[in-house]
Amino acid sequence: MAKISVHDIRGLCDAGVFRVTVEGSDAFIEETATGKRVCLTAPAAPRPRYAERHSRTERMFGSKDTWNVPPSVNADKDQGQYRGFLLIRCEECGEVKGYCAKRETYSSRCKCGHETPLEKLRPMFVKCKCGKEFRYKTNLTDQRYTYTCLDCGSPVDLEVNRRGTAYVTIGENERG
Repeated sequence: MAKISVHDIRGLCDAGVFRVTVEGSDAFIEETATGKRVCLTAPAAPRPRYAERHSRTERMFGSKDTWNVPPSVNADKDQGQYRGFLLIRCEECGEVKGYCAKRETYSSRCKCGHETPLEKLRPMFVKCKCGKEFRYKTNLTDQRYTYTCLDCGSPVDLEVNRRGTAYVTIGENERG
């Protein structure tokens, strides 16, 4: 069987022997005298839906359903995985410590050696007069708390909002 190049087909189309048509994503070549058509594009294999695709790890170790993964030790709904800036008061000695947890953590260890579990932390939004703003998660339960600005060192008074869900800077709601 002789091979036909694209230039040969173009020459036959220019001579009126063949006609090329496109319908959707398929290309056809049609003989003008007889009307016979041949599809030039091979049908593409259907792509699996997203749910049917497997990650590289699943291809190596099998489906996730078959993995033997022990349940999390700290899988308590009240106790969460916290990460980021935390302001935690030790349950034992009462010392308040602010730090950034770079990894997800379930508890905070104090200098006194006590480990305070991180449960039901509420957000704390600090806006200092110097213009700096800070966001923490805290376990504080006081109605009011005075925070010292990390930038300028001036005190910032905070209170629990009306809903009791977060600490906000006093006077920030009136400025709105």
